[in-house]
Amino acid sequence: MIATALFLSSCGTGSFSNPFVQSLGVTLTPSTLTLTPGTTARAGVTALISSTGEAATGLTIKAAEVPTGLTVSGSTGAVTVSAAPDVSPGVYSIPLTVTAPGASGTAQLAVTVPTPTTPGFTVTLDPDPVDVVQGTGMHVALRVTPDAGFTSPVLVTGVKGNLTTTIDPDGGGLTVQAAPTAVPGTYVLTVTTQGGTVTRTSSLTVTVTEATQ
Repeated sequence: MIATALFLSSCGTGSFSNPFVQSLGVTLTPSTLTLTPGTTARAGVTALISSTGEAATGLTIKAAEVPTGLTVSGSTGAVTVSAAPDVSPGVYSIPLTVTAPGASGTAQLAVTVPTPTTPGFTVTLDPDPVDVVQGTGMHVALRVTPDAGFTSPVLVTGVKGNLTTTIDPDGGGLTVQAAPTAVPGTYVLTVTTQGGTVTRTSSLTVTVTEATQ
């Protein structure tokens, strides 16, 4: 009884560390996951016994704290993270505890939930550049390539520049007109297009040449 008391007092009053549990060096692959709302991603988990450098087997992986909107599940050799449809955008750090028979270690898994982007569209004006002769005009068509998930119709809503232009009644293009007195040279028009709440501006280069007599 006296020997036991002497042994315990020699250990001090700090936290007790089990000398029979070895430490693990934990590696996550990848160490950062990027998830959009409603998706799932997986990171591999490996561990080496620090004292020997040998690979640890029979890993048990648990998340100490799980942020709101995320679900974390561990299995031997991997950790899976799921993001709820209403998860808030941000960067989260999830502390993991990894144990094996007679050994334990920790790791931090970073999870990034990016801010959703509004789908839009890309505009091409056809033709561009445009060549017109004094006193003539040319029609320019609007070509639209929508992003995934974008369904709104896209129309030409405005044109700025030093040439006369007319927007098609359906907004699907425009006509550029060079007056008989237009000064020959190169003009740059700014064409505004809109689809839903998304607006784009494009430059249209027009070269006016002198009419032959």
